[in-house]
Order: sequence, then structure tokens, then C-alpha cells
Amino acid sequence: MIKIVLAGLDNAGKSSILLSVNRKFSHLPTLSPTKGSVRTRFDYFGRKIIGFDLGGQKDYRDDYLTRPELFFAETDLLFYIIDMQDPDRYEESGEYFGKIIAAMEKLNLVPKIVIILHKVDPDLHNSEKINQDLAKVRTDFEELARQHTLSITFCTTSIFDHHSIDAMFSIGFRLISSITGIIEKLLVTYYETTSAHAIALLDSENLVLGSYSTNEKEAETLVQTALVMQTLFDVHKKIGFEQRESFELSYANSTFLMEKVKDVAEKSYYLWILTKDLENARKNLPFFKEDLFPIVGYFFTTDK
Repeated sequence: MIKIVLAGLDNAGKSSILLSVNRKFSHLPTLSPTKGSVRTRFDYFGRKIIGFDLGGQKDYRDDYLTRPELFFAETDLLFYIIDMQDPDRYEESGEYFGKIIAAMEKLNLVPKIVIILHKVDPDLHNSEKINQDLAKVRTDFEELARQHTLSITFCTTSIFDHHSIDAMFSIGFRLISSITGIIEKLLVTYYETTSAHAIALLDSENLVLGSYSTNEKEAETLVQTALVMQTLFDVHKKIGFEQRESFELSYANSTFLMEKVKDVAEKSYYLWILTKDLENARKNLPFFKEDLFPIVGYFFTTDK
């Protein structure tokens, strides 16, 4: 069982994220503020998860900090959510985050931490103001992390872009999964062998198990394309089209290549590549599959 805590100020969007994970979009317009701590059990990424949604009103926050052992004990992963559309509360959010970290330190807890820059909706991506705010919040929270000798990871999300919610959980699970380092090494080896621009491994639930590129923009382009295309393939499958096991898409002077790696425990695993040397990428696919098969099979059929 993996324990995840979602924390942040009131109205940051914690509960809406959990609803989005379960694709309960019809409940979003009528969502009420969370009262206290709400515990949710769900399956994600083939793992049993217990999620604690900590209501962000001040009285509740004071309670969590006064009795941290009741709420934060045995936390594996902390998602700290910030409402990027409420700049007047950035400072307050930073102060609360610092207090949570201090409380966890008293419990000798060092969970993996992902800072969720939430409510960056698709129509705001090109906003100069929101991008300036994103840079400021990143800088402020990085400084907080340095003060506590912590490693933190950032993720930008919106409930209007469910791929971003998938990416958020992908990032979190990659931080706490023991297989991550092995998968990353395999991806790096294949990347170097084929001279690819970017490479990623996803499952059929759109969880990004690993990715690699020396160019951050190309890595992001590949992952976002993979998430969108696999969602489209799922739609095709539901209306009767045959499930794809390979796919190619031209992009500028390069090609997106997708190849199914393996089926394990009712899930499929897909390798995505962005490359200019399509022939070399195809030639080395058997090598990658043979190395990856036993690892994927072991990890995803083992209870944790």
C-alpha cells in the first residue's frame, strides 16, 4: 500500500485532482471544500493507493500541524498543490509548505515531494503573467527546499487537461518506484544506440514509466504526443478499431515511432521514440524488447 498526501491551501484544487484521476468529471462543478482529512482508496498504476486529501482551511491546517503524526505518518509521496490563479496567496502557500516540512522533519519523515503548479489551464499557457508567476513560485519553493535540504520536483497541471494529471501521477510514482533507475538505464542505452532525440515508456493507462532526452523540450514534446495519441487509440479501440501495436507520425524532419513492448497483467506497455534515424530505431527494437521483457514482467506482477 502506498500512502499519498495531497496538501495545500483551501481552493487549491486537491479534491478536483483526485476526481480527475477517477475521471469523475461530472462532480467537478458542484465540488465543495474538503472538511478535514478525507481518506480515499483507489487503484492506480496497478498499485493500491491510500490518498489523504487534507482540507486547506486554516482551522484544519492548524490541526494537521499540531498533530502531524495522525496525518503525515508513513507518507510515501507528498503532492503539494498551489493555485496558480491566486497570486495573492503564493506567500501564504509557501509558509504553509514550510510548516508541513518542519512537521515531517520532527517525525523523521523524508517523503518524495512533487510541487503541483495547478490551474494552469490550456488557455493560459501563452500568458506572460502566468509564466512569470510560474517562474517566481518555482524560485521561491526551490529556496524553501534548499533551506531544508530537500529535493523537490515540479509539475504543471489543469483539470481541463487530464493528460497533465496523468503526468503528475507518473512523476510521483517514478520517484517512489524502485524499478525507475533500471528503466531509465535501459532507455538511456537505447537512446544512445539509436541516436534518438527522445525516448519514453508508457503503459496503457497513460502512465509515463520513464523518459530520457538531453533536450528537455524534445522530451516534453514526445511525452505529450504519446499521451494524446494513446488516448486517441483508446477511443478507436472502444468503437471497434483494432488495437495498434505500432505507429509512425512524421514531425518536422523527424518521426514519432511507437511500438508495443509487452502485455503484462492486462496492461500493455509502449515504447515511444522521436528520431531522425527511423531505420536505426527499428533495427534496435528487438534488442530493447528482449532486455525490457523480464524487468517489466517482474515489476508489474509483484505486489507492493
